[in-house]
Amino acid sequence: MQHWVYGTAFNNVNTIENTISSVYSSDSNIVVVDAYSTDGTYEKLLNLKKEFNLQLFRAKCSRGKGRDIALRKCPLNAFAAYIDFDAVYNDNFQKILDSECDKTLAWQHYCQTGFFSRVDTAIKGGGFRDLRGLETLEFILRTGVKLTLPVQIGKNMQYVPDGFGARERRYASGRKIFSRMLGVSIDSIRSQGLSFGEFYRYYPYFKIPLYITAKIKGTFRMTQGESNALFFMKRIVETLGDHNDFGIKDDCVALPVPFPLFSDSEKPERLICEIWGKFRKYVRSGSESKWGFPVLKDKQFVIYAIDKKGLENYVRADPYGKTSIKEFEEYNVKPC
Repeated sequence: MQHWVYGTAFNNVNTIENTISSVYSSDSNIVVVDAYSTDGTYEKLLNLKKEFNLQLFRAKCSRGKGRDIALRKCPLNAFAAYIDFDAVYNDNFQKILDSECDKTLAWQHYCQTGFFSRVDTAIKGGGFRDLRGLETLEFILRTGVKLTLPVQIGKNMQYVPDGFGARERRYASGRKIFSRMLGVSIDSIRSQGLSFGEFYRYYPYFKIPLYITAKIKGTFRMTQGESNALFFMKRIVETLGDHNDFGIKDDCVALPVPFPLFSDSEKPERLICEIWGKFRKYVRSGSESKWGFPVLKDKQFVIYAIDKKGLENYVRADPYGKTSIKEFEEYNVKPC
């Protein structure tokens, strides 16, 4: 089966060659939709086109729409994964791609998320929506996850410090920064499918007009009883797969789970025992809500890893460098 990777590029001139080099192989095909970059990204892509077997297209679009265009340029019978052009990918990405295991999710907080599937599977699921915030979350849930690997497949190379509008300054200037911030916030609410009660619980009251705008445009909720973010976290645990089947090392594995996620608090550990055979448990208190998962009252995450190196690599992936291994306390667990 042919292997394809695809994605949307916008103002990634400083990172895009490293991204492409990290996923390229002699039998791979790469589809790039450039959203009319203004920093020379498209010209850079033209120079790289022959060397890396690129298929280039241009469209004025959101990241979600660009991915959808790129996805539909891939052959229906191919196996594919989306990529971001501000990240560099590691060998685990290629191992999962080579496996051709349909509907496989690679996920960890802070690290790159990857979804690997047949092209016709992704298109039958509806492809990516025209969204600028958390469009990946909505796409993955709608398409369906069969197997989740809590492993690192890459790292973002272009994170910016926290601060008002910091992320959007990569893509816009002046008043357009504020416009992009509003658009991303609205689309994030739509992607999470938040009820008003969920929204009001985690967002300041002055953002209520954003919620109203999101509801008018239409939200995409997968279940009646919980937000898409909570549903996503549950599916990660319930579909946990064995990384050893893919030749992935134990020190790449760490599973962050919000607590309490299930009414049966021991359920994650039973599932982990079945797949891993052993695990270590670490706890850190702190807010993780800015990553799109505002589901906790106590804002506490449990980190499951096979060994301490898995936790260390997870912490090292924090793009803002604000997390320290010293913040984690190891808990005693029953042997599997």
